[in-house]
Amino acid sequence: MEKSIDADTVNQLKEEAEQVWRPYHVRLVWPEAAPAVPLRGVALEAILARRIDAGSAVASATVLGFTTIDASGFGGGSIHVSLDATRDLLTRGTPRSEFPAYPNDIARALGRVLAHEVGHRLLGFPAHDREGLMRPAFRPGELREPGRQHFRLTSIGISQLDRRLPLLRGDDRWDEGTACESE
Repeated sequence: MEKSIDADTVNQLKEEAEQVWRPYHVRLVWPEAAPAVPLRGVALEAILARRIDAGSAVASATVLGFTTIDASGFGGGSIHVSLDATRDLLTRGTPRSEFPAYPNDIARALGRVLAHEVGHRLLGFPAHDREGLMRPAFRPGELREPGRQHFRLTSIGISQLDRRLPLLRGDDRWDEGTACESE
């Protein structure tokens, strides 16, 4: 994490990402809060930076975040989230003095971008849905508003997650017809 990003923003974005995934029985655990007992699951690295590295193939003022997924659907690179691109989207088309991006708005939006990128890794595919959490673009108002109704998985996404969670958790008894259970 870039040092110029304050701890309150980081804590709020973590909380937002956790809240987006909680209805699906996905628990996000951060390194500083990890329990002494190892958890079953998948470890992901998330990088919050002011800007996405200019050397990246996806570096752009309009890209809020990205990750890569390998052919197996289980591996890939780090998750990247851009503070500047997210802030710019929240204020696009309006004078900053008229509708500034408040710190809570920015943290909420960053958490939702992170939750979207986590979704790519958990669902195991780079494709997007037409609606919900896994769509390719978000409107500024949706990122800003407190309600999370625009950040839910579709029924297809839930089915995919139900199939993959036992595998991601390392459950050898996985059965194609079994829905995932709670944490």
